[in-house]
Amino acid sequence: MAKLNYPTLYLTFLENDIQFNHELNQVINSEKIVYHSLSFKYQLLNGLKSSSNQISLQLYKTCSSIEDIIVTNGDIKAILKDGSKTIFTGYLSSNHNWSITSTGESVLNLTIEDVGTKLLVKSFIEDGEYLINSSAYQALYDVCTVAGVSIAQDCEIILDTVTKK
Repeated sequence: MAKLNYPTLYLTFLENDIQFNHELNQVINSEKIVYHSLSFKYQLLNGLKSSSNQISLQLYKTCSSIEDIIVTNGDIKAILKDGSKTIFTGYLSSNHNWSITSTGESVLNLTIEDVGTKLLVKSFIEDGEYLINSSAYQALYDVCTVAGVSIAQDCEIILDTVTKK
């Protein structure tokens, strides 16, 4: 990957997780990102284990977002841009740690993981009823009703049984 000229990290915190009434959307400019600390790891497959694309980077200890990153228990969405070009979108890993650079500065090591891996362990529908032994037509009807879409009168009615949430 080519050198990034003006890397900027955009963070979005969940409303319930942010502490001390800080901003839900925070911007970390290139001055707070350690130059040459960006490392890209693209992994297509890892046997039968889950794998993810990742970016590692370091933030100077003077970065005001560090406190929020450390105390947040929930997911933090991260978008890395170079100028106006989006380079990577994902979530901050909860595995962050402190280290000392070769110049003796204290920095926070962060990893951003791709969106896919994070979403694999989440429900797509957060709440609702579980309907067991529902007909395929009923499931489709329920989804269309929530979406505000009408099913055509000549639509074939499928009576096969499915499980849906």
